[in-house]
Amino acid sequence: MADSINDSLITALKKQQAIMKELKKMAQDEKKRADSLEKSREGSATPSLVLSDAASYRSRSMTDGQESVSSISVLESDNIELINRIADLQRHHGEALHKISLLESTNLSLSKENQEKNLVIEEWVRSRPLPSTSSQRGSSSSTTRGFADLSE
Repeated sequence: MADSINDSLITALKKQQAIMKELKKMAQDEKKRADSLEKSREGSATPSLVLSDAASYRSRSMTDGQESVSSISVLESDNIELINRIADLQRHHGEALHKISLLESTNLSLSKENQEKNLVIEEWVRSRPLPSTSSQRGSSSSTTRGFADLSE
């Protein structure tokens, strides 16, 4: 259970790192583009070319902004999903611990009951009248010892 949670968290972190890398690269590309626009503005560029470059820059910025907003919303939804999954796993873990506790107490009571019954059987075998032949005595005493060994 814990491994799957850790794997999910690692995957989410890797996704976040990849998105951050992508955003940094996009920012560097836009800086280069802005520098080239300024150089072309200082040079012999016509006003219509500068305006079209500026419009292109704005539309690209809007697209990049939407991509980063959607990336953030995807990360937030991933985080919410992970938090919900952690809550479910914690609930299941609590239920499993409760079941284990019940099984342990049942096992303990059954074990005590088994020991008590073994003692009753052992007492019954000891109190039984012994047969008169010696071969049967040896077998009955070994049977009694067998029950004594079981109760220990």
